[in-house]
Amino acid sequence: MQKGTSARLPRSAEWSRLPSSHQARAQPTFLDLDKPYPNAPFTAVIFGDDRPKFGTPETSLRGKRICVTGQISDYHGRPEIVLTDPSQLTQ
Repeated sequence: MQKGTSARLPRSAEWSRLPSSHQARAQPTFLDLDKPYPNAPFTAVIFGDDRPKFGTPETSLRGKRICVTGQISDYHGRPEIVLTDPSQLTQ
């Protein structure tokens, strides 16, 4: 994504892909969709305060197609959705 692209991002969306990597050792938890970091075209992020609501996504979502819904933001030129409620993540 090029600089200035954030103005063209939709406000919210649904993104359905197979998680390719999970980083959960530290907080926040990153669910990289489609390709592993740093090549993931999209990332879902769960911050520490919300993490207990999601259980263990690094194991429960392994090999499953997920759909994330929410506000899209631009983080260092890459789109992401911050997940704050489990209802934003479906299988």
